[in-house]
Amino acid sequence: MNTTLNPPKPPYEEPIDNAGQYKLLINENKGATLVEANGTETITLARISEGRLEDLSHRLSERLGQTR
Repeated sequence: MNTTLNPPKPPYEEPIDNAGQYKLLINENKGATLVEANGTETITLARISEGRLEDLSHRLSERLGQTR
């Protein structure tokens, strides 16, 4: 596949702390990366598989309840 014509979408960023220092970057392949952004650099703390991300989503929903 020619990625020049169809470049991957940038990840969706979801801040997970009030300061925005820690972010969950949800990738097009539905996996995610947990990063720490300190202003000058972004450090990868963990890579999360699609299955693990889905499991985490379900468990958070069960523990915290639906907010809609």
